[in-house]
This record gives sequence, C-alpha cells and structure tokens, in this order.
Amino acid sequence: METAKKILVILLFSLLIFCNSIPRTAIAQSLSSFDIQEMNLGLPNGTTFLNWYDAQSGHHGSADYFGAYMTLPITDTLYLALGSDLPANDSGDGSYFAKFDGNSLIGIAKPDEQGLHEMIYDGSLIHIAGTDPQPDTHAAGNHYTYNPATNVFTKYRDEVNGLVNVYHTWGLWKSDGNLFAAVSAHDGSDPATCNYGVSCFGEIFSSDNNGQTWTKLSPLGGYRAYDIIGFNNALYAIYNDSAEGALTMTKSTDGGGHWNAINGLSANLRRVHLIEFNQQLVAVSFDRASLYAVNGTDQATSHPLPSGYLVGITYSFSGTSYTDYNIMAVAKGYLYLIAEKQSLTPQTVILRTNDMVHWEHVADSSARLISIAYWSYRDWLVLASPGSSATLKYIDLHGNPTAIRIRSVQSAHSFFNGLEAMLLVGLVSVILGIRVFFHREEKEKNKVFGYKIWKKDV
Repeated sequence: METAKKILVILLFSLLIFCNSIPRTAIAQSLSSFDIQEMNLGLPNGTTFLNWYDAQSGHHGSADYFGAYMTLPITDTLYLALGSDLPANDSGDGSYFAKFDGNSLIGIAKPDEQGLHEMIYDGSLIHIAGTDPQPDTHAAGNHYTYNPATNVFTKYRDEVNGLVNVYHTWGLWKSDGNLFAAVSAHDGSDPATCNYGVSCFGEIFSSDNNGQTWTKLSPLGGYRAYDIIGFNNALYAIYNDSAEGALTMTKSTDGGGHWNAINGLSANLRRVHLIEFNQQLVAVSFDRASLYAVNGTDQATSHPLPSGYLVGITYSFSGTSYTDYNIMAVAKGYLYLIAEKQSLTPQTVILRTNDMVHWEHVADSSARLISIAYWSYRDWLVLASPGSSATLKYIDLHGNPTAIRIRSVQSAHSFFNGLEAMLLVGLVSVILGIRVFFHREEKEKNKVFGYKIWKKDV
C-alpha cells in the first residue's frame, strides 16, 4: 500500500510537470500551415550576410545588431536599408543601401549615415531618410534619392537651405509633389545634453524639389517628431517631449503648418511607424500591449493584443523606449506584425488580424526579427533577422495558408490547464489520504517516519 501511494504521487507530479511544460505557441505552430523560410541570397559557400556587408561597405557590422532595418519591395526587386547597428542609437560605424533581385545581393551605395530605417517610393524615386549623419556634422541632415530606372544614387546636403540643424530624419511622406520629413533638431549649438524644447526639439520640414532644398514648416514636440503620414486628406504625425517619453499623435489640415492632438492619443504611443489598415490609421501603444486605430472622424479606439503578447521584440538597454520601426505590414486584407510571446524565454512570433479584434498566430521564429514588409510581386511576407547570423526570410502567402485563432490556442491550452487543476486536486487528495492513514497509525505508534508528533489525550 505504501509503495503504491508513492508511485501514484510520482505519476501525478510527472503529469503536472508535463502539462505545464506545453508551450501555447507550440500548439499554435502545429495547427498553422505557414512556414518561415530563409531566402537564398546567392552568396558563396561560407560567406554570411554580415561578411558580404562588411566587404561591400567597408564597415564592421555588429555581431548582435547588424541587419536590414527596412526592406522596400518594388516590382521584382527588394531594396535593403542595412545598418551596422541599431539605427540612431549612438553605436555602429555606418550603413549601406543595397538590393536583392531574386537571385543575388547587389550593392548600390554607402550613405554617410550611422544607420538606415526609412525609405519611401513615389513612383519614380526612392527617398531614403538620413537617420544620423556620419561622418558629416549635425549642422544639417542628409537626404538621399535613388532612381531605379537609371541606377543613379544622389545625396543632398545643404547647411543653409536644407535640413538645417537636423540630427535625425525619422519619417518621410510624399503627397501632391511635396515631400515631408519628421525630424529631431537642435538650436545650432549641437548640445551634448538636450534641454527639451529649448536646445533640442522636433520639427516638420517640406521639400518641393525631391529633397534638394527644404523649408521648415513647424516645431513639433519638445524632443523629436518621429513619423508623418497622409491620411483622410490630412497629415498625421507622432512626437514626444522627452528622451524616454511616450508619443502623442497629432493632425494638420493646413499642410503641416499647425497641429492638433488626437483625443485619446496623448503621451501613450510607441515610436513605431504609422500604417493605414482597413481605412484606419494604426499606431502601437507605449506598453506594446495594444494597437490604437484612428478612423476617418478621428475617433481613436484601443485594440489589445491577446494576453501575453507584445508588439516587437524587447531591448534591455536605453531605458524602455527603443523599438524597431518597421514591424507592421498589410497584406491581402490582414495586418501582420512582429510580436513577442512573453515567458521566461520570450518567443518571437508573427501575428495577424483582419479586424484588430480577432487575432491569429501565423508562425514562430527561431531568431529575433527586426523588420517586416509585403512583397506583392512574389506574394511573400519579407522578414529580417539581425546579428552574425542575420539573413532575410519569407513567408509564402500563395494559396492563402491557414493560421490558428489565438482563442483556439488558448482553448487548447486551457484543456491542459484544466487537466493540471484536476491533477493538482488529485495530488492533494492523495497527500491528505496518506496523512489520514498515518495519523491513524500514529495513534498506535505515536510517530511517522521517525518524526515525533504531539499527541492529545483522547
């Protein structure tokens, strides 16, 4: 009897540990038909993406953070914004602009920037934002264009009529022949320490000649203006007032001259690029646990991610605000995003939604992911991973592969949680049974396994 009870206790403990060890995302992965695959970049055997970058650019990419912080698909070509390190993070020795033609990597130019993270295509030119001038000074920011038809790469820098006193250009938008830039700037002193709103601040610039010269339109933010986008016949931007401060969304109806904050979106956003989805403008909450959507009448609604998921990957330095910028993409009626499943060892995953209410788990990634884009020509979601093993990956969307509803995953996991509860109850019952059994024996022997028990008179 005693041996049987010990065996039963061991079995119950084992089952309890087994159920608790089943990861929720593993269940989802087994039910999803999506697959993350690595692109064949046409590199020689033994040559890594990082090796290629170092040789082409003359830089030394970080073994932790080198990567493609933005990809821009245009017809059959994928353009790459490569950086030695995290963009605008006071580290890394430079950047490189390249393309992938489906067969091989092709170097284009070496911008004078610490990193790259923003590109837009206006139908003729690719506009590349100057993330952080290097080795140029902060007397002006740089702007670059590339013409895919002529293969001409051009740098624009003007310390009088350009992006004067600009540290970083964060966001670009072009509409009706006008190019807009959201930047962080200084008062001309290039201070080592910012006096928010006095010596450092955000600004909005515009150019009517594709970035050759610029006009300052307005101040925006006591620290930085992070993005700008056209939506609903107006301009929308995000900014903050301090280095680690949450961002505010604001709107201009006069072409960037004056701005008014959107109700409900003051000091609660993250510095992730804005994106339009389902006729709404989408932003990420500062705590990364929700998306905010702004409709055509500027009504903002919050859409929480499933419990335990956060947008983007977590960085453990520089306060709490650093986030990759290009981590949302729209494809075939869905909003896809890079997310992180929280656990003792956080798991990078791809999630998607078609209404920001119901969420689906698309795939797990064995590597951290830093950018996502939709390449319509190939019907691929393009993903980039960083570091010494950096590469480009893709998810093939041909045939509309199926994902699994997060709630279904939770239901599956809830079964095991319920089983855990039953096992726990069973375990407690067995233990109590054993105690009752030995308590009876105690009345006769006054001891249990050599331990003395206080015995009342009965």
